[in-house]
Amino acid sequence: MVKNTVLKEDYVDCVNSVIDYIEESLSAQVALSDLCAETFYSPVHLQRIFLHTVGETIRQYLKGRRLSEAADRLATTSMPILEIALQFGYDSQESFTRAFRSKYFITPGKYRRLGLHFAVTQKKRLHRRDILSLEGGIRMEPKIVYKEAFKVVGLKYWGNDPANNCPKFWRDFMERYSEIENVMPSQEHYGIMCTGEENFVDGKFD
Repeated sequence: MVKNTVLKEDYVDCVNSVIDYIEESLSAQVALSDLCAETFYSPVHLQRIFLHTVGETIRQYLKGRRLSEAADRLATTSMPILEIALQFGYDSQESFTRAFRSKYFITPGKYRRLGLHFAVTQKKRLHRRDILSLEGGIRMEPKIVYKEAFKVVGLKYWGNDPANNCPKFWRDFMERYSEIENVMPSQEHYGIMCTGEENFVDGKFD
């Protein structure tokens, strides 16, 4: 058992090393062979470790981080969209727009015009205490935040979502974002579940 625990802790160090390498190479080419050389694991084993601990593939994580950094450039600079696209490895503005819309459900130009600013993939940082098992992934520690009362406006769903349609609400919401009047400047976005445990029947939620 001790041996297995040490092995898992080694995996944490391995994944953090991969993440650090990716963070330093968001504007450059990242080859799987380079990551293997950094960690001394085979390509198959490295990808399996990363998927089980982070919850997504190396490629998915890299794409999400690049798009998040690109979104930050859109929100905080006046860089042309094509320049941002090229900076993060896209060969054209069209290919960047397709990738951006697949994650943000909105085009880069509209994202900038609406003054949005949020990340789809934050930089991960794993700790030894977070590892439960190779199958279980990492333990997320909730952070409870108390806020003053405030109003939200959005779209509503009721059901158990058998077709996994809830993520599409973000796309629908973004397409109608400009209709909202008197938006607070903080530009915060929430996914809110209102159904209490006593009303949670057949897996349905509000």
